[in-house]
Amino acid sequence: MHPGILYAHFKDWDGEQTFDARKMPLLYEDLTEEGAKEIQFLDDEIQAIKRALLNKFPNLQLPNVLPIKERKSAMHEDHISDKSSLKSIFNTNKTTHKGVSGV
Repeated sequence: MHPGILYAHFKDWDGEQTFDARKMPLLYEDLTEEGAKEIQFLDDEIQAIKRALLNKFPNLQLPNVLPIKERKSAMHEDHISDKSSLKSIFNTNKTTHKGVSGV
């Protein structure tokens, strides 16, 4: 998920401009819709790999390779105030904000 988040935050960087740390986007709280789409794209690939592995090896156990929305919701169930979209799951997850442990 982090490559998708970082790509969306910095895809337009010119490779030279420096960043003011006070203006840097927060990793989860400032996740954009584009970043959520990138994460979903990566997760779709992971789920396709899982399906291919299970087709080839039916006895393979991969219970923890859950879709990202389902996994994040289950891991932080009581700490997410809006589970309506992948973006909102990241934006409203109190366990990933401002250094709170539990990530």
